[in-house]
Amino acid sequence: MALLAVKNLNFHIDEQPILREVSFSLEEGEFAVLTGPTGSGKSTLLRLIKKEIAPKGRKLGTIEVFGKRLSEISPEESLKIGYVMQRPENQIVTDKVYHELAFGLENLGLSREEIERKVGELASFFGIDSWFRKDTFALSGGEKQILALASVMAMDPRLLLLDEPTGELDPIASENFLSLLWKLNRELGVTVLLVEHRLDQVLEFADKLLVMEDGGITAQGRPEEVIFGLEDRGRIALPSAVRIFLGLNGTGRLPLSVREGQEFLGKFRPEKEFREETAPSGEIALAAENLWFAYERRAEVLRGVDLKVREGEILCLVGGNGGGKTSLLKLLAGFHPPLQGRISVFGRSLKAYGKDYYKEIIAYLPQNPEDLFLEDAVEKEVEEEELPEFGLESLSRKHPYDLSGGEQQRLGLAKVLGKKARLLLLDEPTKALDLFWKDRLLAILKKRKEESTIIIATHDLDFAARIADRVGLVFDGRIQSLAGPRSFFGGNSFYTTAANRIARKVYPWALTEEEVVEAGRRNGEFDEVR
Repeated sequence: MALLAVKNLNFHIDEQPILREVSFSLEEGEFAVLTGPTGSGKSTLLRLIKKEIAPKGRKLGTIEVFGKRLSEISPEESLKIGYVMQRPENQIVTDKVYHELAFGLENLGLSREEIERKVGELASFFGIDSWFRKDTFALSGGEKQILALASVMAMDPRLLLLDEPTGELDPIASENFLSLLWKLNRELGVTVLLVEHRLDQVLEFADKLLVMEDGGITAQGRPEEVIFGLEDRGRIALPSAVRIFLGLNGTGRLPLSVREGQEFLGKFRPEKEFREETAPSGEIALAAENLWFAYERRAEVLRGVDLKVREGEILCLVGGNGGGKTSLLKLLAGFHPPLQGRISVFGRSLKAYGKDYYKEIIAYLPQNPEDLFLEDAVEKEVEEEELPEFGLESLSRKHPYDLSGGEQQRLGLAKVLGKKARLLLLDEPTKALDLFWKDRLLAILKKRKEESTIIIATHDLDFAARIADRVGLVFDGRIQSLAGPRSFFGGNSFYTTAANRIARKVYPWALTEEEVVEAGRRNGEFDEVR
């Protein structure tokens, strides 16, 4: 008997179809990944399985969990369905880490001894020991997400639902989180249903891959079987190893991981000549000198940042959660004054601009696009001509808060880019976007270089490699290095693209799958496999 069985599920909100004839099942202990374009219904499906947070609407079909209809399971059984959100801030409810771990257990009425034992075990398993007594608001994004997962696991769930939990994590924190998730699945037998756009890191863990498009499941099965049917679907982000394999007409076993991709590419003749990069040469658009900043005394977030960005340049800032990228963007936007240091934009200080800085010079995209929305309909938030460029025509009369995460991101981008500002500050602009919209945004921003200088804070290393003129690592409150993308990513082991990790021994200069495929075709395979 399946642990979870969804049968012919249809769901409508205000007569609009959201889910159409969705059917699939998970056996106990399976690790399943659910992927698909933004707005295809993935989050709605997950919330319907967790009945306490299910959206209101008209539902047809059945959901069975633990051998019972979802409507028939008891409150105690419902606790065995864990749910982890994309934004941990929306899930954490207490002020201290240890309080958060104990919160659910206290509500169950367990004894103090039982709670202390359980909390100690959770903290040890999840590596929380060193920040056990910290304030929850002071945690990094990665720590918050691990805490959210640990708090859910305190309930000993049999089924764990996760809605893009790595969407706001840096690459290293994302790998750590997914490793913990795999450990829970393999060592504790927890059944996992994970919604994820980025497949590079997760498919090697997965027993089953589900693809959702336009509200329906269009493919399901073992990852290596399903992947072959997704090659021509432009909104599914296939793993880098798969794209390289298919681009080079590979035969045999399909590689899903970096290691397997390296083994496949090892058959090809190397080409290790370094490709020169041209440094930006325009006039200075923005200059920051010796910037210091702190939200609390003796807890500096920025420690003497120096930065010069030239007109028409696209600069990408990468680094760990809590490293200072967002804080730096907010200082450059004039939202906070630095404790020390100076900022000039197009030759004038921010103070000299006054309110004109926001009217004429700058546009800022925050991490949470909802912070931008002031109206009750999409069509009131942006000019009519902006709707088609970001695929918002059919959503024009919806409330911005009723959009999916990817749709909200597109609306936020439309509002910010529609301003035609000379300086664009974009915080995680690709968050929740599928492959199609990432590519569309890439083209839009490259065109905007003609009239705007663009600074992007991002965890999306592949996007940064494709768009940046220079890349900088923000660490310990400073920008530790600034270089062209080939020099920057080619010199890193962890902060680099999956394609570069795969190709490093053969084509160390290659950053994208397209570059690897082009080099592979140009050089060909060895006559005999070594």
